[in-house]
Amino acid sequence: MPTSSKVRPRGGAVASPSYINTASDKSKALQRSKWPTAAEQRPPPKKDKRSIAWASTNEHSDPESARADNGYGAAKHRKGDRGYQLADWNGDWAPAPVDWDIRPSFQDSDFLDSVEIWRKGSEASIENMDITDFENYDEELVPHAWIPKSINGRPPQVWWNYHLSPTPIPGDVEPEIPLGPESMPFWLTFTSPTSQYIAQPPTPEVDGINPDEEDAKQSQARIKDYGSHDAAVFYINKQLRRKNRKSERRKQERTTVEERKTNYVAPINPHQPKVNIYLRPAFPGDMQQIKSIYNHHVQFTVFCPEGRPRTAHQMLERFQDIAENKLPFLVAVERGGGNINRKLQQVDKVVGFAYADDYNDINGMYRYAAELEVFTHPEYFMKGVAKCLMDKMMYLLDPDYVERGGYPFLGDGPHLGSGGGRVIGTVMCHVPYDAENPNRITWVAKWLGQWSFEKIGDIPNLGIKLNRHVNLAIFHMKTGARIDPRKAM
Repeated sequence: MPTSSKVRPRGGAVASPSYINTASDKSKALQRSKWPTAAEQRPPPKKDKRSIAWASTNEHSDPESARADNGYGAAKHRKGDRGYQLADWNGDWAPAPVDWDIRPSFQDSDFLDSVEIWRKGSEASIENMDITDFENYDEELVPHAWIPKSINGRPPQVWWNYHLSPTPIPGDVEPEIPLGPESMPFWLTFTSPTSQYIAQPPTPEVDGINPDEEDAKQSQARIKDYGSHDAAVFYINKQLRRKNRKSERRKQERTTVEERKTNYVAPINPHQPKVNIYLRPAFPGDMQQIKSIYNHHVQFTVFCPEGRPRTAHQMLERFQDIAENKLPFLVAVERGGGNINRKLQQVDKVVGFAYADDYNDINGMYRYAAELEVFTHPEYFMKGVAKCLMDKMMYLLDPDYVERGGYPFLGDGPHLGSGGGRVIGTVMCHVPYDAENPNRITWVAKWLGQWSFEKIGDIPNLGIKLNRHVNLAIFHMKTGARIDPRKAM
């Protein structure tokens, strides 16, 4: 197939039909648009590998031959190119030769010749130096050869005098240190015309503080001035002492708590339950009986803020929220105190319950505070049920509390140990009471005082229920939990 002798430019368009008049021209135009020319098909010229590669391994396979030419490599490089380009075909670093470790270090054979040429071309300055009685001199030894012959094209003394004048010569470089009238160049401070020693400047006298005239503040500052090194050592030792005291204090606190728990002898509980009960964690199946106890207090007492009875579903939601937040919810159960079921089995009866709920919000600033509530079945008042519930609840909320016992407890798990499943620092109790019966709250304060609760507030006439004004008493106690506020959130 014939080809065109002209090379079509890259990226150009096929010839327009406006100037293609013959079939031959059209055929040539199509050929130019499809087929590359011979010049375009010619491969790129090959590069010289010797110009971009390391020296051949064969050139340095013998360490002695490499050492003989001072580490240059092949002899052909001694007078010409004395190194090898470090780039490979792609422009990256070439790999190191395999005999790299056995090559001798580089040595320039022309170095000594260069030093000799420099020495012969330099101006020699040899002077006799009088350094007699060297050990008895406190001055500084300075050779006269250090005196410059000219500075900025002027004799040294002329240059110096001009710089001492109020108007320096234009174009001169200003000295880094301002020169005063008392300044003197070092070449005028030699102890004698032939001496190589310059006199040391006199040490300025600094008037310190007279210990007989200093005040108390100056005296303390002088006594405590340990210098930089001693001050650093003093600071480090101070920090170590503080750290050791803190460690000892924590160790003592842990030892005290353990000893108190070990040596604690529980007093005889004067309020042993008068009924055959045991305590256990609450279950969802208990909500029906719990609802009945709670609704009695809703309908007939002022101890619950609600005005309408709660449903079992509402009590279940409260139970689930408490369990999800890892707080305790306990029930007191009388053995066989319930009704007989269809299989003629006696059902356990819930005669009281207690729970701790978040004071505000588990994710808020009150996350380490809980509110405690205790309720008893109306038929089991004053029989020690509430006291047993309080004893176990305080054991689960306060890591330092030692339970008194006197009742069986059924349940096991890490969240049922001392301190429970969450760290609680403050326990709150809000107790509503009839404003016309202040003796009631006096009895409650004494009862709660058995567990270190203190009355910290009393809000009169806060609510109205059952056609009477209701006051609100606030009690609180601090647990033994150790909470660092810097790491609490």
